[in-house]
Amino acid sequence: MERNLSLCIVLALLVPFSTLSLVNAEVTDISTDKQALLALKARISHDPSNLLANNWHPSSSTGNLSFLAMLVIKNNSFYGSLPEELAHLHRLKYLSFGVIPKEIRILTQLKRLLLNNNKLQGEIPKELGSLSELEILSLANNSLMGTIPSLIFNLSYLISMDFSNNSLSGSLPDNMCQHLPNLEEFYMSYNQLTGPIPHSLGQCRMLDSVMLSNNQFGERIPREIGNLTLIKNLYLSENNLIGEVPCEIGNLHNLECLVLQFNHLIGPVPAAIFNISTIKILSLCGNQLSGILPSTAELPNLEQLPLFGNNFSGSFPSFITNASKLSLLDISNNSFSGFIPSTIDTIDGLQNLQRLYLQNNKLEGFSPNNLCQLSELAELHLGGNKFHGTIPTCLEHGREGKVSRKGDVYSYGIMLMETFTRKKPTDEIFTEDMSLRSWVGESLCSTLMQVLDTNLLRRDDEHFSSKEECVSSILSLAMECTRESPAERMSIKEREMDELAINCP
Repeated sequence: MERNLSLCIVLALLVPFSTLSLVNAEVTDISTDKQALLALKARISHDPSNLLANNWHPSSSTGNLSFLAMLVIKNNSFYGSLPEELAHLHRLKYLSFGVIPKEIRILTQLKRLLLNNNKLQGEIPKELGSLSELEILSLANNSLMGTIPSLIFNLSYLISMDFSNNSLSGSLPDNMCQHLPNLEEFYMSYNQLTGPIPHSLGQCRMLDSVMLSNNQFGERIPREIGNLTLIKNLYLSENNLIGEVPCEIGNLHNLECLVLQFNHLIGPVPAAIFNISTIKILSLCGNQLSGILPSTAELPNLEQLPLFGNNFSGSFPSFITNASKLSLLDISNNSFSGFIPSTIDTIDGLQNLQRLYLQNNKLEGFSPNNLCQLSELAELHLGGNKFHGTIPTCLEHGREGKVSRKGDVYSYGIMLMETFTRKKPTDEIFTEDMSLRSWVGESLCSTLMQVLDTNLLRRDDEHFSSKEECVSSILSLAMECTRESPAERMSIKEREMDELAINCP
């Protein structure tokens, strides 16, 4: 059979005989697999591209199949239903479709069901709750709607559940973790889920990552989250959460990313959170948090600290002068007062700091000449404070003796990426290994549509090719504006010239 990229039927070969007894005791032979595949072919009622006619011949040999373990038939235009004969494929463990058929309930031995990044619509069928052996379930990046069937939360072998980037609604079951003892990854971001975050979430003790951002969850953050001692990533941003940050979060000694931004949280931040030595991202911006930050903290791995848009007061958070990995500090739009510590430019201090936002506070004193030693600094915002005196030479002329506005160019590039992708650099999908910039950069070399906001451009749009080329040019400009080294970034004038050269329909 000739290989056809549009027809992807992956057949995993040769399950070792030594493991057959561990899979299923029922005797299955090659003819059973063949009959099941022929039944599947017979049920396909519409094949507009004649893929089966051209690639699946009666004389095709199945002698090398042994026991079918994986079946992938996504990215086609097949119509029809699944035959019951597929239930005879007792070795079938991995399945990937382009639709979610209700007949999927017959595949009771499935271990992994990966339906992410398709164009699936409608509701999640409750029949998925029949797949009792399922370990990985991904429906992310589709257009699914409706509520999540409660039976899915009874799949006790589940390790990963990813329903992010859909239009799902309703609330999570109060007892959602009662039957999920093995769950490690729980991704529900970018939906329309409501109600409280269940207190029973603390019973999923194996959780490594919880991503619930960009929903409509309300009420308080449950204190039981403090029981998730293995968790590394906790993203609850852009919901309607109220109340104080639970002090129990300070018990999460493996936490690397805590993102609570843009909720309605109030009160002081528990001091114990500033002593979680593993934290890389601590984002609390856009709330109504208040109080004075601790004078000392243990944050050797801290990389980003966005605190803007709260009601914090007291002196400049001097503890960050020992955060040698810090690249972003944003304490703007608060009520911090006093002087910037003179130790901010020490050798062991903020030598990796690239973006510093201090505007709209009550900071005072002479212009901060000690900031001149921060060699990686690309963006600095000081407005709306009580600084006085002459502008430091380094800020006036930059490192090369010219007025430096590279930070403005960088911000512009990030703004372009955020506008066209509907993503932010702090979103949970971005990690140390993949940033917003690298994600966009990879798309420019492959499939641009995978990263674009679907509300901006669709394949059925008029003049789609011209519009896609236009967006590609804009994102290429954004890549040039956000190069890692400020010296490699284009100037304001170069940026303006490139903008004029972009021709959009």
